[in-house]
Amino acid sequence: MRNKVIIISVILLLLSVIATESCRKCDNEQVYKVADLDFMVTGVQYNANANPKIYYFLIENDSIFFSFYGIILEPVKQLYAACQLPRSFGIINSAYACDPVLVSMKNRITDIQIITDKDYDDTHPKGSNIAEYFDIVVTYEHTNDYYSKYSLQEFLAKTPHVPDQMTLILNTEPKTDTKFNFKLRYFQEGSDLDSLEIDLGKITIIK
Repeated sequence: MRNKVIIISVILLLLSVIATESCRKCDNEQVYKVADLDFMVTGVQYNANANPKIYYFLIENDSIFFSFYGIILEPVKQLYAACQLPRSFGIINSAYACDPVLVSMKNRITDIQIITDKDYDDTHPKGSNIAEYFDIVVTYEHTNDYYSKYSLQEFLAKTPHVPDQMTLILNTEPKTDTKFNFKLRYFQEGSDLDSLEIDLGKITIIK
């Protein structure tokens, strides 16, 4: 009887090791591609401290002080590839040994442009790209990177993977208080979707 108990214990231990090893080989990761972008124009305030936070608020009367003007971008995801773990065949289910599923994006961003429909200042006339006047706050959930802030140009220089969420924040005032109708142009690596143009709507930017 004692020998049977020892044998059963050894078998259970081996099954447990196999289950855990399955997770390591698989990396327990799902990779998504970007099929579309959801967006929202919003008021925004970013607090840079030891634990960065970002706050959103509604824009009233279609006008906003320039440094509170924000654009939220969230990718619409489609599953591109997923690790297939071996089916459990015994007493121990391998899922119990696995870490939570990691989700990452296949696509990389190649450019983001914000086109002004009116003269923004002396160096950016109607039709200009004013992306250099924006910062970006990004979240990558699979690496626990929340609310990291960069200049948009600095971020794009890395040809980064698409974040789980992006918020563009205007950082430079216009020459005068003006009602603009910006257009956002988004470019990424990918055969299914490589570019999008979004009409951001009319809004008065206050200097």
